[in-house]
Amino acid sequence: MRLGNSMTFKEALYSTFRENYGTFQGRAPRSEYWFVFLFLTLLGFGLAQLLPQLGGLGFLFVVGLLCFVVGIIPFIALTVRRFHDVGLSGWWYLLSFVITYAPLGLQSSGILRVDEGIASLLVACVSLATFFVTIWPSHVGENKYGENPHCVIDTSAFE
Repeated sequence: MRLGNSMTFKEALYSTFRENYGTFQGRAPRSEYWFVFLFLTLLGFGLAQLLPQLGGLGFLFVVGLLCFVVGIIPFIALTVRRFHDVGLSGWWYLLSFVITYAPLGLQSSGILRVDEGIASLLVACVSLATFFVTIWPSHVGENKYGENPHCVIDTSAFE
């Protein structure tokens, strides 16, 4: 028995990399997010183990960069849709990047001096907040980002 808004591993990959590649509108259930996260994590670990045996660092860099470019756009779009699914704007996800990486970028350019402990604490807090959003249950029914396309409501008990 499947829950109303869960997806299988195959459905999640198909939805993210085929149907919704680069789609920032709509919603994504937890199962889609976490199956894609698992896939990308396993792919990264697998490539990290396999590629050094196949070629030098140049080959590893090219394949790793290609996988990053192919995977980052749908994963960011998926995360935005996950934020939408819990009723939050996707701009909050962009804000998490700005809060995390702007101080680090300003520090590396010499404009701002940031203590490493504070920077680490900032990254940990933002990562934890994003994690909690991704595990939060889906908003049942319609919200301002649309109808939950994966929620199947069985009304036969009311007939």
